[in-house]
Parts: sequence; structure tokens; C-alpha cells
Amino acid sequence: MSTLKNLINRELKKQNLSRFELAQKTGYTNIDKGLRVIELFCSRLIDKNHIKQRLKNALNIPEDSFNHAVNETQKRLDREAERHFMPYIIAIFSEGTFPRRAGNFSVIRLSPEIQSLSYEQEIQYVFDRYKKQQAKYSNLKFMIGNGFKYYRNYKETLIFNDEGKITGREK
Repeated sequence: MSTLKNLINRELKKQNLSRFELAQKTGYTNIDKGLRVIELFCSRLIDKNHIKQRLKNALNIPEDSFNHAVNETQKRLDREAERHFMPYIIAIFSEGTFPRRAGNFSVIRLSPEIQSLSYEQEIQYVFDRYKKQQAKYSNLKFMIGNGFKYYRNYKETLIFNDEGKITGREK
């Protein structure tokens, strides 16, 4: 259970409130919807309808305690996402092109073993895979040619031009 869920449950118990009552206190008249939105925030930190602030206010949780619980939950979610991450490439399309028209060309899945290569070998391998895929779908060449993004790991993306030169990074 997440740190945030623990905090919410402790506060519910301390204030002798049910989840039903919590949904009402956060402003929901459709209780089922309120419960779903609260659960979504507590488990995935998706802040629909400003539920983050509404929860904190409804339970009168001190800002620092609430933020700590949210931050710890985010760290757990990041670890989980990182554990399941698989590197991949996404083609950058020419302006006005809809990626769905490119079909299988748009995403190239890579094996996680790629990161056991040296950095230079990894970059060369990624570029070669892009070019191989580009050649395979050469009939789509009119739509592509602006390079690609290499989602290297959960927190790092490298941006390449069509010649294989790194032109940017995203974190």
C-alpha cells in the first residue's frame, strides 16, 4: 500500500469517517465516481478534478505531511515504472503527417540488453535500427526524415536528426 493510502486511511480512522463520507466531503454527489477519483489519485497520483487539494482540505491534513506522502508515492511509482521500462524509438514525422498512417514504422521496440553495450555502440545500434526500419518502410519516406527520439531509460530521451546526430535531450 502506498504511503498516501496509509495516510488517508489513518486520517479516516482518526476522524471516524467512511470512504463514502470522504467522497461526500470532497464534494462528490455521485459517490461511486468520487470513490474512483480518490482511488485513482491515491494509487496513480492522477489529479482529476483537483482531488489532491480537495482530499487534503477534506481531511485537514497538514501540508508537509500530505506532500511527503505524495512524494513518497511518486517515488514508488517511478521505481515501478523504471523496473518495467523497455527502451524504444519513435520516429519524428514531417509536419502535417499523422503517425497512425505510418503504421509499424512509428515505434521500434528495443531489447533492454542494449544498455549493456558501451555508450557509443548503443548509439550506433539505435541509429542502425532506425535506418533499417526506415528502409523497410521506404514507401513512407515522404512522411518521415526528421529523425527520431530514443527513449533510452525511464528518465532519459535522446533526440536524433536523420543523420544520427544527437540534437537534444529530454528528461
